[in-house]
Amino acid sequence: MGVLPNVINDKVLNDAIRYADELIDSDLRVRYVLPMKTIPTVLGDMALNLVTYRLYLRRPDGQMPRR
Repeated sequence: MGVLPNVINDKVLNDAIRYADELIDSDLRVRYVLPMKTIPTVLGDMALNLVTYRLYLRRPDGQMPRR
């Protein structure tokens, strides 16, 4: 297994956040007017899960840790 960096790559993180944001917006746009006035908590949780998954795909082993 390769050595993982111990610093945050802002571009990689921002790309993962943008991906989750665009994916969620593309689904919501069909039914709701965006931006929403209030964001449901579950939507924030889903965005966090998408970002986490996207970042773990970049790991050399590509695996999510067991919870």
